Amino acid sequence: MNKTELIQKLNEFNTYASEIFELSFPKKTWRIRRKIHYQKGKGTHSWLEGMPKKEAIKASCNDLRKFIQPNDTLEIKKLTPLYNSNLIDQSEKLTFNKIMSSFDKLNQEKVSIFIDGEQLTRKKILEVFLYGNYSHRSEEAKKIHDSWQKNHPLVYQDLEAEFIVTLNLLLQIINNLASLNKMVLEKLKFGSSGP
Repeated sequence: MNKTELIQKLNEFNTYASEIFELSFPKKTWRIRRKIHYQKGKGTHSWLEGMPKKEAIKASCNDLRKFIQPNDTLEIKKLTPLYNSNLIDQSEKLTFNKIMSSFDKLNQEKVSIFIDGEQLTRKKILEVFLYGNYSHRSEEAKKIHDSWQKNHPLVYQDLEAEFIVTLNLLLQIINNLASLNKMVLEKLKFGSSGP
């Protein structure tokens, strides 16, 4: 890959990343809290406070999926061959590897929610909400999502909160990658890195 192609691909990633951060969802830090009200004889009522609006979530999901779908040119993992280029400094490669490690850990991280004996991962929750509720629905993900919503209403609120937390963590990773890309682009454009 030559310098021009590398610059073009990093610029493309950053252009789409900046569009996500113009939406209302990532501009706020969400403080989600569970409220539980128990009244003798009337039972328990529970709700989440501080959740973003559905429209804001949907708009972010539509753009965010570009960075996690394997068939999309912007998928985060497709930056790996770019950062293996000899045009990029070793220190920037190390920073990239740390960010990618945090992305892998995020996907594998188990949350403290079990459904039917399965301890769920952030990746599973993300995919079920993303493709079962918010964006480019898949029948399988929708079936799981609807089952969670119908059969586990109290747990569903916690799943929804974990989904929002996962979106925020994923947005932080995209932001970190865009910042690193910007630093690399400046070096590439002004000749202080590689041929």
